[in-house]
Amino acid sequence: MPLTGGSASSTGVVRALLVRGMLAGLAAGLAAFLFAYVLDAPVILIPVLLSALPRRELGKALASFPSYFPLRVANAVMMLKAAFLELVLRRPFRVYEKGH
Repeated sequence: MPLTGGSASSTGVVRALLVRGMLAGLAAGLAAFLFAYVLDAPVILIPVLLSALPRRELGKALASFPSYFPLRVANAVMMLKAAFLELVLRRPFRVYEKGH
């Protein structure tokens, strides 16, 4: 049955199915992103702890670890902004500032 000549109820059913499919795809993508985000924590934490152990800075390493996640988000935002400005708007950066 073509979508253009159907009744109002069949159009509503098709629309509901499309919306449900889009929401399911979005939820699956978000779940995969969060899984990768959580899976990344041990990959980062283990080398940090192994390098802090000989220097007896295990407490400092554990205390600073929670700041890794917001810092990673901030770095990603700045990188996306820089890529957008340079590649899309064609505004090249002429001055690069050091972070310290």
